[in-house]
Amino acid sequence: MTFRTLLTSVIGASLAVTFTPVGETQSSSQTGTFGIEYGTGRVICTGDSDGRGEGQEVLDESYARSAAWDARIFGSTESICQPDAPVFETVDNGTWERTPAFVGQDSQGRTAEMRLYVLDAQFTWAFGSSRQIMKDEIPARFLFIFGRPMFLSEFCAGDAAVAIGAASFEGARGVNARLARARAGTIGNEMDRLAQSCGEETPPALHYLNLGEFTAETACMRAGTCSGSDTAPQRRVVLIGIAEAEDGVDLAEAVRDGLNSRTAISVLSATDYDLYEFGELAELQNPPQRTVSATVPLPQAQQFVLVPGASLAPRIGRDSGLAATVRPNGTGVEISGPAGDLQSSGGSFRSAVSFALGDEIETAVSGKLIQVTVEASGGSFAVSYSTNEVGNSGWKKFTPSRGGENSFTYRVPEMVDGRNEYLGFRPTSDSPFVISRISMTVLPSDE
Repeated sequence: MTFRTLLTSVIGASLAVTFTPVGETQSSSQTGTFGIEYGTGRVICTGDSDGRGEGQEVLDESYARSAAWDARIFGSTESICQPDAPVFETVDNGTWERTPAFVGQDSQGRTAEMRLYVLDAQFTWAFGSSRQIMKDEIPARFLFIFGRPMFLSEFCAGDAAVAIGAASFEGARGVNARLARARAGTIGNEMDRLAQSCGEETPPALHYLNLGEFTAETACMRAGTCSGSDTAPQRRVVLIGIAEAEDGVDLAEAVRDGLNSRTAISVLSATDYDLYEFGELAELQNPPQRTVSATVPLPQAQQFVLVPGASLAPRIGRDSGLAATVRPNGTGVEISGPAGDLQSSGGSFRSAVSFALGDEIETAVSGKLIQVTVEASGGSFAVSYSTNEVGNSGWKKFTPSRGGENSFTYRVPEMVDGRNEYLGFRPTSDSPFVISRISMTVLPSDE
């Protein structure tokens, strides 16, 4: 008698289940969950049709159902198809996903019950930025993300919440540590805003966790072929909601323990990053005044090449009267509108179309002499580099040259707190112009 025949006779006809070879697999509740290998009876966990794909079985609730069935058949509580694997539940029409609750404990045995809340995969931090979250390639509004009703309700009902900051591996490790910390601060600011909307409920205590730079090796890192889309999962937007915490629990220890659970690791492995810096959110919101030394190590590349519309999203100042259109396939941005008067303040965000440069560039060029080169076509325009804190270059006027390249140099003052430096653009004629490429090069100090 074959294994398949034996199982069928033992189970009985009343269950009306047929075990089929891999490739024609089925379970009692959902097609494509597991199969039985002929001759051995080995259970094969297979990908199914819910869109998560092969290799993502641990995130699939059908595997939990399958595992329960396996346990019933094989009499095993240790399911081959991982019955206690994390199951993402969608929150607020899929804007957020949450894991099942898991528990972490501190060194004294006190516990905290928590969940990971992860923005849907279409959301990620903009490359090199701690202030902009992208939905696919379009800037997302924080109010839309963090103001969703179910998320707000669960947030307010919790004892605590932890904003997580993380950075992908590109660039200098020290810069990435600061970038990740700033990202935690941005999420924390949004949590702080939400706390004001908790009404009669006591708002959760707010904390942050800086994981630093992703250091685990991936296939594209080994091959040296990583692109922004490859590393986007390394900078997902994640926070921890702590539903219930025992009195006196050391949250830093409990969260660290909880992140080692199988539920958490399948979503975010803290050991894939190089830091574990945990603290109260107020420490990020009210940092001591400091001046960043000009000797901060530069990223390996001292030239930054940016493509408006692809790596840079345009922001239209509310007083500018301008329009900014991303060209097909993100190959540049066309700016049109009235020439107007250039304000003496140089890079005023409200009077221009601007592009935020991100923390990596802001830190790298602090106190440095840089050359800004704009590849553009069309009508004449003006550009200004603004630190948004300690000065700007003033407006530099250009009529696109034959080669389309227009350059100026500027010694960037040393930043103090860092407030998101940007390049501002305005037309100086009635003809629109197109910016296709921007590069910034750090020049030798004696130049």
